[in-house]
Amino acid sequence: MLLRLRRLLLLCLTLATTHASGITIEAEGSAPIVDNNIGQARELAVSRAREQASLQGSAWISTTQEMRDGILEIDNMRINSLTQLSNLRIIDEYIQGNQLIVRILAEVEAEAGCANGQPPLAYRKTVAIGGFSLANPADASQGDLYGIQQGLATLISQSLQQSTLNVIDRGNLQLMGVQGSLPQQLPEGALSRHLDHAQLAQTQFVITGIVRDLGLHNPAGPRPPNILLDTYRQMDYASSTHLRNFVLDLYIFDALTGSLVWQKPFATAGRWNRPVHEKTGFGTALFWQQDFGQKLQTTLNEISDYIDETLMCEPFRSRITRTEGDTVWIGAGSLAGLKTGDRLSVYRLYTHYDANHVPYTELRNTRQTLTLEDVQPRLARGRLPADSNSLNIQQDDIVIAH
Repeated sequence: MLLRLRRLLLLCLTLATTHASGITIEAEGSAPIVDNNIGQARELAVSRAREQASLQGSAWISTTQEMRDGILEIDNMRINSLTQLSNLRIIDEYIQGNQLIVRILAEVEAEAGCANGQPPLAYRKTVAIGGFSLANPADASQGDLYGIQQGLATLISQSLQQSTLNVIDRGNLQLMGVQGSLPQQLPEGALSRHLDHAQLAQTQFVITGIVRDLGLHNPAGPRPPNILLDTYRQMDYASSTHLRNFVLDLYIFDALTGSLVWQKPFATAGRWNRPVHEKTGFGTALFWQQDFGQKLQTTLNEISDYIDETLMCEPFRSRITRTEGDTVWIGAGSLAGLKTGDRLSVYRLYTHYDANHVPYTELRNTRQTLTLEDVQPRLARGRLPADSNSLNIQQDDIVIAH
């Protein structure tokens, strides 16, 4: 009988007592002196000392374990450093042979882990940012802002470049029309029509949305025309009648199953005072000079933070792209943080249909482990404990790191 044990160990390997405000760590680093360049050696030695201090301050070891016939096997093991260093100072420095050795003292504060008590995964998940639909295309006519449908994807992609995610900008990817109700599933075949095989294999999440409102805001509501009042308001650019709305429904889909997993609304408004007939364009210099453009930039930062924080703690998953005997290839590699020797759990992907012939998926644990033997940037090859045919494991099944 297979007994699965999941555990999380938080190791605090410290030289001082832990306090709510952090801990003080003493650490050592060394580097070779090349061409008598002491400065370069010092910089590298301090960098290595920082790494040691961070690891000592808060090292998370997360494992997924299996017990088979009384023998403990480790599915997966990740070590994540979840610390920030401050008030770093060098307390000693000396040369030993051709090595420069430095000792540092630094204050270490642990970063927050995930809501379930685990640290963020070391593996980087790949997301595709698709195009955004306009619920009311006429909203974009003033200022000629139709480029927002593709431009939003590019801006969000750029904002996420420094995040924990690998990002594919697919702003030209229109996945859905304008829907009144919340979409529960990506249209069948939508991704395979727009992403090539490699991108499809790598992508774990798809992000898209609907701009519900981009129109000008009139707090007084509809009213009969008034030439004098309208002329005054056209001149009064600071008034609330020149507000422009931005209301977005953001959707995050599981690319492996097509299911909607998160949705969140975002909204803001800012003054828009460009001439009525000017083709300002979305994302131009004139656009960002507007109060509306500045408010939208703040909202875009909020959107990017939400995406990163939501997905960083999700399990890493990848498609199986090929099987041959006990050898399996997957659509992720070193760019996702995978390394030779990593062990991933294998799941079968089943597609079912309801009474209306709408497809839905099920992931079923095969209780098998894939051990990686060769890792390249965008793919990896590993070995199963038995022939893939005998285990009924095939292309488009899934490997997961919990």
